[in-house]
Amino acid sequence: MTKPFVKGMRPVTPKVVIDRHIPLAAFVALAMVWLVTTIAKVNLCLQIGVEQCR
Repeated sequence: MTKPFVKGMRPVTPKVVIDRHIPLAAFVALAMVWLVTTIAKVNLCLQIGVEQCR
């Protein structure tokens, strides 16, 4: 399930990053996307009102 993300990280990372660290880089990238998305959702809910967000 995570193989596409791990394979997608190799072209993005510099060549000095060794292959066994690529899964960690993929995890960090996905965690950052999740965090940014969550912050954006909370911000949107605060702007439009919590009742409308449900």
